[in-house]
Amino acid sequence: MKIAGNIIAASCMLAGSLMAQGGGSGGGGGTKPPAPVGTVTSPELRIFDVTAPPGGVALIRIGLTTPMPIISGSAAFDFDQGALMDVAGISLLGDYSSVTGVAVRSAGQLKMQFTSTTGTFGTYADIPIMIIKIPVSPAAKIGNKYRLFFNGLTLTGPNGTYTATFKPGTFTVGGFSVNQANPRVGMVNPGQTVTFSGTNFVRPMTIHSTGPRLTNINVIDSNTLTFTTIEGFNMEGTEFDLINGDKARSTDVFFSYRKGELQQASQVPLIAASDPIFSSTTYSQAKLNLVAGNIAPANLITGVAIQNPGLIGTMVEVRTLDATGTTVGSRRYFLPQNGLLLESIQELVPNTALNYTGSVKIESSSSPVQILGLLGNKADNSVAPVMAVAVP
Repeated sequence: MKIAGNIIAASCMLAGSLMAQGGGSGGGGGTKPPAPVGTVTSPELRIFDVTAPPGGVALIRIGLTTPMPIISGSAAFDFDQGALMDVAGISLLGDYSSVTGVAVRSAGQLKMQFTSTTGTFGTYADIPIMIIKIPVSPAAKIGNKYRLFFNGLTLTGPNGTYTATFKPGTFTVGGFSVNQANPRVGMVNPGQTVTFSGTNFVRPMTIHSTGPRLTNINVIDSNTLTFTTIEGFNMEGTEFDLINGDKARSTDVFFSYRKGELQQASQVPLIAASDPIFSSTTYSQAKLNLVAGNIAPANLITGVAIQNPGLIGTMVEVRTLDATGTTVGSRRYFLPQNGLLLESIQELVPNTALNYTGSVKIESSSSPVQILGLLGNKADNSVAPVMAVAVP
């Protein structure tokens, strides 16, 4: 499966970890238009089979068998934990500027909710709609197989809720994996050396990419390989296809490097277990309207996620407002480059209720930031995303 151009993915911000991602702004190609949308009303999600070695990383791809527009969705992804450890992250693939979501991690499961403001999510052919990253236990036994499946799936399109089904997948212990890259982010200059760290690399290695041409591929040892790029390209979102010297293959290796460094762990368990999936949109000033909807007040937890993707640190002020727009409470934070705030509104703004509903205004002084509201429901341990709205 190959793509070219500037199809970009919304990605979770997890401190210091590499994440699988589809598509991207790799050098070499214009934007690929969405595929013709399928006419069926019963889309099927396919979980692709995956192989990864002990101590490596399983990059689990999930795709639609027929491209279809998705406005919103929820899913509970389950897996047998005999060899797979806790989920390390998730990417939603499509229009990076409009797709947001929240994933909640628990043992053997990833419960997620997501939304697309443009409805182009799910309409791109030849790329999965999501990729989930799960580390493999070093004690995993080669050859063992484990189930990958959904335990609950809802997808909504422009005309209502689809009757969605899924095809389960299998994880097999073995092969090799790419776990990290250096540089992790930004533009790579022509002639620059890129390093992949991983598990079970074997000479000679063949690598193809959707963006730059590559040369001087060198497997230094079983955990390290390097190559040189002929053209400059953006590391974020570029696809690499690797064939090991023992003929094992790692296809569709997509990289995302927007991984915020968590500044302080939330003491609220549901918020602490959440991974925000930001869009690429950044704000100097924005407002979140936190509305409980059908969540009972006793079960409601509201929170805010703020990430600084800029090159410099910035002061961020979080303010709660009353119905007239008057500030009720506020607090200022320094958010360094690549920093991530992820806390309940009660933790972010003193003397605010854990189930606060209303408006929250966020202002950033030096660098625009990514912002996402969180609506947590203790009744089913789910968290829904709330998109920010820019304000003057």
